Amino acid sequence: MGCCQSTPEDTSNYTPVQMECYYLKKALDAFGTDEEQVTAILTGRNKEVVGSLDIRIWLQTELVPNYAALYGNNDLQTLKNHIQDRCGGKYKEALLALLRPDAENLSIMLREAMKGIGTDEFALIAACCTLPASFVVLVRDNYARFFERDLVGDIKSEVSGHFKKALMMQAGFTKGEAYAHVCHQAIKGLGTDERSLIRVLTTATYEDIVLMNEAFSAKYGNLQQWIEGDTSGDFKNMLLALSLKKPMENPEAFDPQADAQLLRTAMKGMGTDERTLIEVLASKSDEQLEEIKAAYAAKFRRDLKSDVSKETKGLFESADFREALMGVLDPREVTIANYLRKAMKGWGTDEWGLISMLVHRSPAEREQLRKEYAKQFERDLVADIRSDCSGDFEDALVALVVPPADTIAKALNKAMGFFSTSHATLITMLCAATQIMPAVREAYERQFSKPLVEDIKSQLRGDYEGVLVAIASYTPPFEFELRV
Repeated sequence: MGCCQSTPEDTSNYTPVQMECYYLKKALDAFGTDEEQVTAILTGRNKEVVGSLDIRIWLQTELVPNYAALYGNNDLQTLKNHIQDRCGGKYKEALLALLRPDAENLSIMLREAMKGIGTDEFALIAACCTLPASFVVLVRDNYARFFERDLVGDIKSEVSGHFKKALMMQAGFTKGEAYAHVCHQAIKGLGTDERSLIRVLTTATYEDIVLMNEAFSAKYGNLQQWIEGDTSGDFKNMLLALSLKKPMENPEAFDPQADAQLLRTAMKGMGTDERTLIEVLASKSDEQLEEIKAAYAAKFRRDLKSDVSKETKGLFESADFREALMGVLDPREVTIANYLRKAMKGWGTDEWGLISMLVHRSPAEREQLRKEYAKQFERDLVADIRSDCSGDFEDALVALVVPPADTIAKALNKAMGFFSTSHATLITMLCAATQIMPAVREAYERQFSKPLVEDIKSQLRGDYEGVLVAIASYTPPFEFELRV
């Protein structure tokens, strides 16, 4: 009998993380598997060991490597393989999702939403419209690697119209690719969509401009050559300057007083020196423009924006040139809010304008944009979108504006449908939301008047219920920056 007994593992010199690995291995090796113990360890039962890390980060950077070192010759797939062998069903899928990066989980969720008969439109919205800009390429590549399919191609084949365009711009393109696509669509073929060019180029940051030029060059050629060939006059010169804007090489050389004087001289007397207006205004940051406007007002007791507007009106002046100048002279958030209002005001809706101004906004930008829109127009941006748009397109635009926690909460509720449960959505959205889980719980109860955890308990059973309840009950050690 003694020769058949395994040698007890010596844990005397184990670190706290290694001890968690030891207990996890014992739980997985137990007769029938100790699922309760497995769930407790993988959802961060020992807060002292997890420390200040989010549970998913701790799993991927601490537990998995240590487990691999102890039991798998440093093969990082060891823990996943053990779970595959010893666990089953949806419980196993939830555990594996906890260990996978978000980009992999999201690619799986996207495929589940589109495969087979019918499409789960809100699952698509939740995955695409809460997708961090930094994840776009990762999700696209993982989708191709896992399923040997093209994500953009699948979105094109599964949905249509403006809804399709919104999803493609948000999840199919990086921010630089999205802006390059808008510019190309505006210039190609007969006629020019001046409004689209103005919207993108007057609201793009210095970083956006670099990424946009790189993306345009990779796919279509030189952006400036396209602008040269399709526009003319002062408007062309303004677009060219905006498409090449970059920070000053020597910021200390910035002199708002001197720039204010140059602008006043350019507009004083007969005629207007448009070239000077472009040179001074097109390349400045929001902060620098605010300093110039303040210097102009202090020195000449005049409002710079009003003077520029007045001096660029007339029979021989370009309305598009003036529109571009007005877009630059307002702070970026004000300009975006103005473009959104114009897209919905009056007869008809400029759907493309809404899409191009709402995709790839960070949570902080979304919040700031809603506040600015309310401040400028005494209206609610979400309410205006719901009033002007409809169906899946409306839901997608709203998801691009509200906090990600609101969209995730709605996706979780829809995933626990009366007739069926969308397990891929439920698992992926819960795992993706660990860093903002308190906000998701609050949003769920606000929207559906019942706690998220109670809904999970009423819909699911067994170890699968246990692990999802543990994830939904999780609170990170401190408030993280929002995931998207």
